[in-house]
Amino acid sequence: MENNIFTKLATISAGAALSLALIGVKSAQAVPLYSITDLGSFGGYPGLSPNRINDVGQVILNNEKSFLWSNGNLTDLTAFNSINGIVLDINNSGQIVGTSSDLNGDHPLLGNQNIVTDLGSFNGITNFNRAEAINDLGHVVGSVLFTNSKGQDQFLGWLWKNGIKTGLTSSNNPSCIPTEINNLGQIAGISVPLRKPPVFGSSAVVLTQGQVVELPALDGSSENSASDINNVGQVVGSSNGEAVLWSNGDVFGLGILGSNENTYSVATGINDLGQVIGYSSISEISPLTGQRHPFLWDGQLQDLNNLIVDNLNWELEDARDINNKGQIVGRGFLNGQSHAYLLTPLVVSESVPEPKSTLGLLSLAAISIGLGFKRKRQ
Repeated sequence: MENNIFTKLATISAGAALSLALIGVKSAQAVPLYSITDLGSFGGYPGLSPNRINDVGQVILNNEKSFLWSNGNLTDLTAFNSINGIVLDINNSGQIVGTSSDLNGDHPLLGNQNIVTDLGSFNGITNFNRAEAINDLGHVVGSVLFTNSKGQDQFLGWLWKNGIKTGLTSSNNPSCIPTEINNLGQIAGISVPLRKPPVFGSSAVVLTQGQVVELPALDGSSENSASDINNVGQVVGSSNGEAVLWSNGDVFGLGILGSNENTYSVATGINDLGQVIGYSSISEISPLTGQRHPFLWDGQLQDLNNLIVDNLNWELEDARDINNKGQIVGRGFLNGQSHAYLLTPLVVSESVPEPKSTLGLLSLAAISIGLGFKRKRQ
């Protein structure tokens, strides 16, 4: 009888602890609100597409030319545009990487608004020779593409550091494309099978020199990709058609906004606070964006269109990047015309608990209260 009473008390206490903890988490995760800024157009180049935003609030954008948005001013990136280049990433020091093409192949570029340096070929290969990302230490990652002796397409990932390029592939993952590098030197990427075109199937990976670690798939998916990695080592991307977060060796599905058939979501960016952005299908069909909207995940999945204060005729279509201040860049429609946007949070966000860590804290709270009742009874 006493054991039954204890069991009931422990169960009730555990339930109370879970409820209180969930209320605490929900309160801590207040719904963020944003102001929206139109990043404008430059002369005859409307509909600019943002790629990245750094912690200073500088944004790089592309259309037929490349531009830098900073403090309300849109500037032509003259050095990149003079050699038919496109910019892909910017670090907190304002260093920019991109790619240009000519009759001799593709060229990875590193520079700023006025000066550009060609980082050269890798193993003499210039085809698809792209610089994808740069960290705050000035280390650059990219890849090249060639056809091997078996007629298979093969991607070779590379790291440029202090003027030296080294390979990032390994014997168990010989074909990889780096997508982002953090300040710890950890690199997110995609492992692509060695097959003759067309190529199907990919794996999300974390790369270091001489080692490629495959990340777990969601529900056994054979189509996985990693798009970003933060300075905590958390990776985001997609798996089995759903936006995912990889953290501490585990994979977590972040959900989908829509509920109709053929739904999907993709995570495109994560900051050091653990906030994730991307885009997702929606239930209803929009006359402008079709069937997708951008999302923010900060413990729950939310449509960014619902979080804008004084939304003046905007409909957001996607989200491309988020910085450590919580600012988000992407594309949307303003009065029916395609525009790049910047969202700035009205309140600075705090760190977001990991899904697994949150459950662990709740379980510990429940167990602690249950043990407390047991000790008191004894």
